[in-house]
Amino acid sequence: MGRHELGVKMIYVTGNPADPANKGFRIWYSMVGQGETPPANPDGLRKSFFTKRKKDVTEFDFGDSGKTAYFAVQIENEGKKGPWGPLVGAIIP
Repeated sequence: MGRHELGVKMIYVTGNPADPANKGFRIWYSMVGQGETPPANPDGLRKSFFTKRKKDVTEFDFGDSGKTAYFAVQIENEGKKGPWGPLVGAIIP
């Protein structure tokens, strides 16, 4: 990805990716600077966006460079939220 961008790719570990109930994905995230406490679980994530794509790119502000972005994904169908995916982290370039 480009500077201040992170890519997200949805990979199914279980379940059927063609299931019509999987209409979209709510990607939750928070940015954490050095010395700050990271979220313990997905419930600690503060911001989100919705996508129907299996691959997406998130852009961050210049001032976020060097922070760690923590992500978790939920399948979402007409506002109904499914289970959480794993909590993962990546350093913002």
